[in-house]
Amino acid sequence: MTIDMNFKLLCYEGLWRILSAFVRFLALFSQKLAAHWAARLEAESVVMVWARLRSRYPKCFLFVCSSAGEYEQAKPLLRRLQARGDTAIFLLFFSPSGMKFARSQKETIPYALVASDRPSYWRNLAVELRPDACVFVRYELWPGMVHTLKSFAPLFLVDGVEAPHLRKKRVARSLRASLLRPMKKIFLVSASDEEFYRDVLRCPGDKLSVTGDSKYDRVLERIEERQDALSRLQMSLKDFLAGRRIIVIGSAWQHDLQEFMIIYRQLRELDPKIAIIVVPHDLSAENIATMQKMLEGVRVCRVSTDGYDRATAADEFLLVDVLGDLPELYGCAHLAWVGGALHYRVHNVLEPACRGLYLCFGPMFETSQEAKVLVGQGLARVIHNGHEFYRWYKNLSWTTQPPHQAMWQAVVEQKGASDRIMQEIAATWQK
Repeated sequence: MTIDMNFKLLCYEGLWRILSAFVRFLALFSQKLAAHWAARLEAESVVMVWARLRSRYPKCFLFVCSSAGEYEQAKPLLRRLQARGDTAIFLLFFSPSGMKFARSQKETIPYALVASDRPSYWRNLAVELRPDACVFVRYELWPGMVHTLKSFAPLFLVDGVEAPHLRKKRVARSLRASLLRPMKKIFLVSASDEEFYRDVLRCPGDKLSVTGDSKYDRVLERIEERQDALSRLQMSLKDFLAGRRIIVIGSAWQHDLQEFMIIYRQLRELDPKIAIIVVPHDLSAENIATMQKMLEGVRVCRVSTDGYDRATAADEFLLVDVLGDLPELYGCAHLAWVGGALHYRVHNVLEPACRGLYLCFGPMFETSQEAKVLVGQGLARVIHNGHEFYRWYKNLSWTTQPPHQAMWQAVVEQKGASDRIMQEIAATWQK
């Protein structure tokens, strides 16, 4: 590390200390901010606990994820490392929602929040854990983290994709490029992503490797891992599911539900067999209350209060306000409307795709590589409102199970990225 970089990190440390003092002051007047601050302080206390766990293993990997989505992408790599039996693995989240999701999945790998981006925090973490590799999933890179950890271990970025906004933002592009320079290897999803990293972000070609997206491995492996959970769910919902055509509105926002309810009665007249499962993206009490109000006039079973096994054939809607069951709920369905893309951005489309479901979402899907592929292949439908959904639904065929075998095949063809990534990391070490 150059003297210049040491000086920059020292200044950066000072800025963080000033910011921390300001946040502590504001926390005196905000319970929410005080709770957030306490959670970040608690994250620092896990370092010594992790150090004791690390001492039991000859090797150590540190993973850094933004939130739940990146955690799911990391899962295939985490499981492969666990299977080795000689590696301590630790997982850091920038977002509390990632922590909440990992908790819902009963994750056994030690995980915690990132306390801050202070270089001294990262230095202490690296000294105590002595990582053999630090792995960043998709895009979460910060100056203190990258420029401190690079002195202690090789750095790897996995599942890298193009960030279109950087083409127009010179300062942001320059910052991103500076955070990529210390990477030992950058694993990219597609050839177009490689072109972006090489030509726009100016990454050396020998650091770039197109390996595919570990997200595909995760959705396929989860099907195997959670088959018992799916069977239990189907048993609990047997009265609700029996003889009905199930539509899941997954990761639903109010806008999605609003558009669906506009055509719901018309849809039910067309197909009296339908039953709807709504899984909100936001599980806050305020959002759930609003969605329940939107469902007034129809019979609803709410999971958190009634439970899955209380749903019957008399219920028209199942409102699932619990975390972590959406992939298995797709396994109970025939069609998925993936939320978010009518007004914001699309959520996970692979979870329903790997079930071979008919699949639709709104027009704001360009941030999802897999959504773009499915649309490009004619396997997913883009809708702009409820009326377009209705016109599409009228022409669907229900002669096969799953109804869209080509969708399933498109997912299976993309598997294997996790093994390729692990092989290249191992090969990098051997050089």
